[in-house]
Amino acid sequence: MAKRSTVLVGIALGLAVLAAEPATASFPGRNGEIALMKDITDRSSVEPFHLLRFAPRLGDPTRHDICGHAGMPRRCDVLVGPAFRPDGSRFVAFVYESPSFAPNFGPQYFSLWFLNPQGRRVNTRPVTTFYWKVRWAPDASALVASRGLYPEDDDSAVVVLNPDGSERELVAAQASQPDWCADGRVIVVQYGEIRVVEPDGGLRRLTWRGGSEPSCSPDSRRVAFTREGALWTVPLAGGRARRLTRGHMPVFSPDGRQVAYLRDEPAGEHEDDTFLYRIGLRHRRVRGVSKSWVTTDRIGDESVVIGIDWRPLPPR
Repeated sequence: MAKRSTVLVGIALGLAVLAAEPATASFPGRNGEIALMKDITDRSSVEPFHLLRFAPRLGDPTRHDICGHAGMPRRCDVLVGPAFRPDGSRFVAFVYESPSFAPNFGPQYFSLWFLNPQGRRVNTRPVTTFYWKVRWAPDASALVASRGLYPEDDDSAVVVLNPDGSERELVAAQASQPDWCADGRVIVVQYGEIRVVEPDGGLRRLTWRGGSEPSCSPDSRRVAFTREGALWTVPLAGGRARRLTRGHMPVFSPDGRQVAYLRDEPAGEHEDDTFLYRIGLRHRRVRGVSKSWVTTDRIGDESVVIGIDWRPLPPR
């Protein structure tokens, strides 16, 4: 217990310093495009990983191919992403690369890719283990990530990564799905509930009936999350959660006025199509973003969204 307290005090000091530093992009930010990373599960596809960029008021996505299989000297799987920097200049994705037809799934092939908004790789940083959610620090000096394949594993944790991909600090053990708020607090999911790592190093419970996929608002006042197939918000300071609408995988808009999310609609027996929506927080008006489905689980055309983020733009 003493060791865990020491670790939390150490990370708290770092968070307190970070909270005092100016963020790369100020609030309220300008809304850019909503970006999705899509995995086409048909492995015969030449380009199975697509970055889809949606202008929120237009609905027609711009598609960029990230990596492919057929004819490539190395196999590439995009496992996590996108996660935009606070200034929107680039995003990070967690990628698995190996020589073609390699049977092993070894850590020597894991890396963080830093890409421009059009999905073109800028640089790569090797890592030695599996991370399955990554988010930037408010000042873009570091990343927070979930380590490990499964949250219940003994070695699973939320950690801070240096820009070179090395681990800096432990945030919370047996935790996952982090987000880094602009005020320096880190949100995690631990034992099925959303918790907040406070500046003093303590872990504070935020939900009491379950929660996942948390997203912190740009002003650090609210957290959007998923519970039982619906979107909810709860004050970061604590309080009663409010149900918004049916959906999952929420992410706040950079101006803090909307939440983008996914919703599954029935497409047949045991089949669903997934659409991209946004909801205004003041009047809770729901608007469709994608004119057609972005992913589906129809037989022969399966696909899944790996991650979603809303790109911020620098102030004018």
